[in-house]
Amino acid sequence: MFAVGTWTELLLIGVAVLVLFKPEDYPAVMRFCVRWYKKLSRGIAAVKAPFEDISWEMDVADFTQKQNEAVLKTDALKAAQAQPHVTQTHATQIQDHDRQEAADLAAASAAALDQEKSISPAAFSEDP
Repeated sequence: MFAVGTWTELLLIGVAVLVLFKPEDYPAVMRFCVRWYKKLSRGIAAVKAPFEDISWEMDVADFTQKQNEAVLKTDALKAAQAQPHVTQTHATQIQDHDRQEAADLAAASAAALDQEKSISPAAFSEDP
């Protein structure tokens, strides 16, 4: 969660704890630090969760919209091919455009799946 630049910083914190507290107080200090860290991480997760849900819902809505547009264009292409006055070049251009959109849609869905897989199970655990 927090990025610590080097091990030197952790070593410095450890030495400070050794100097400032008596050995009898080490367990109490560690419990205090662990409780504080858990509370802080839960608070940050609670703040981030609604924004992640909104982002996920927007991705799903965008995916659904693109899928519906692709279906409409496919229907339009079929109707255009059925009409004799549409040239073959125009139909080919429509097909190429639809293929590109289908590839973009596949890439977007793959990215959404990758994002879903990258969510760590620890984010959903509820430690007391």
